[in-house]
Amino acid sequence: MANKFSKQIKETVQNIVPSNERLVIDTVASQYKLDDEERRLLFAIRKAESGGAGREFGILDPKAMRFKDDPVRSLIIQAQWAAGTIKKRYKGNLDKFSERFAPIGASNDPTGLNKNWKSNVSHYMNELKETGYKTYEYD
Repeated sequence: MANKFSKQIKETVQNIVPSNERLVIDTVASQYKLDDEERRLLFAIRKAESGGAGREFGILDPKAMRFKDDPVRSLIIQAQWAAGTIKKRYKGNLDKFSERFAPIGASNDPTGLNKNWKSNVSHYMNELKETGYKTYEYD
């Protein structure tokens, strides 16, 4: 059941994920049967990664990046990949999950940004939790 959002909640969620992406991400979260915490994690990953087409969720596997010339399809594939990883690997422990999703010292992280990943994702998850975010009711 969707919650009606107050203006403040809508603004907070809008600041985390643009409205043109929320429906896609919510739909993928529903397809993967993500619970509220997992759903917040999916949105938080999108915000923390902030990647362009082909890297929206920071998934760097070539199969997940293959639609970089089609932004909508790319967002869907990246969201599905991230949702599948969450469903399979996230057991409520962000420390352990971050070791798998964004390991510090990874060869594909030459500038060391992964060291900030867990704190960034945690921050956005907490913002969403404080607003009471569960699912978005689209008007």
